[in-house]
Amino acid sequence: SLTAGVVVYGLGVGLGIGSYLVPLNAATGAWFERHRTIALGVNTVGIGLGTLVLVPVAEWLIRTAGWRSAFELMGIGSFFVYGLVALASFKPPTPQASVATSIEAVKRAVQRSEFWRFYIAGFFMAIALFVPFVFLVQYAKDQGISSSTAAFLITSLGVGSVIGRLGLGILGVRIGVLPLIVFCFAIQPVSYIVWLVAGSNYLLLLLFAALLGVGYGGFVALSPVAMVGIFGLEGMGGVLGVQFTSAGFGALIGPISAGAIIDATGSYAFAIIGAIAISSIATIAIYPILRITNRDADAASEVKTFLSAPNVWLVSPQKR
Repeated sequence: SLTAGVVVYGLGVGLGIGSYLVPLNAATGAWFERHRTIALGVNTVGIGLGTLVLVPVAEWLIRTAGWRSAFELMGIGSFFVYGLVALASFKPPTPQASVATSIEAVKRAVQRSEFWRFYIAGFFMAIALFVPFVFLVQYAKDQGISSSTAAFLITSLGVGSVIGRLGLGILGVRIGVLPLIVFCFAIQPVSYIVWLVAGSNYLLLLLFAALLGVGYGGFVALSPVAMVGIFGLEGMGGVLGVQFTSAGFGALIGPISAGAIIDATGSYAFAIIGAIAISSIATIAIYPILRITNRDADAASEVKTFLSAPNVWLVSPQKR
């Protein structure tokens, strides 16, 4: 039943991701000041590693045991893994924000243009981003590439994501997170151009997936750091929760629109061109954040952690 699949898998997975992603980033951000950029990069590497490792595993399970058994086995495995992780979790050593504090933090954030720049850019980025997540493997199959080889493209995307999350997270300590966030947006339309010209060239498809992984993975790792630097740590869970709804709305629109375009035209080209245009709009929307300085971070960071001295670089420390 398609309806059951949408309700159980679509809404279930969506609610599950939404329930852990924001608290995870907020808690990690509260634990670290000096090494927050690296910590959040390491924290989000797990998502990229999951894409890297579990996509081939899922493809193998579906091929050998069938899709129903694959869903059941991965669901059971997830239950035990998440349970063990939950038992090992503990609160950060910072004052716990009340619901009222989070609401006030959100009210302050939405009054600033920076919040809406991130929101609009994230929305447009997600519209384009989830198109290859849904259609890339099928595109490769339509080009005559085998199922297992096509599935490896998502693995390549995971490799790029790990590099982006960890590598750009470490680099952010030296040159600041905001220039790298703009870079993460700018590399995405370039990657879609590679997809457009790739055709059946598997190496170019791998390059596309890796470039896109670096772009979106780096943004996922760096954006919470920027949020803390711009809006402060207090009530950050609420701010991130509202901010991340932009990706949810974009993910809802992108694949459906791309599917309609592909069905109407009988070609992937117009959908890919749309992704190029939309990701370019996202890059233009985010670019003005480069006007923000480190003084904004100093003013926002009223709540300090207990583990290390404050050191949040929005831009290069030399431009402080």
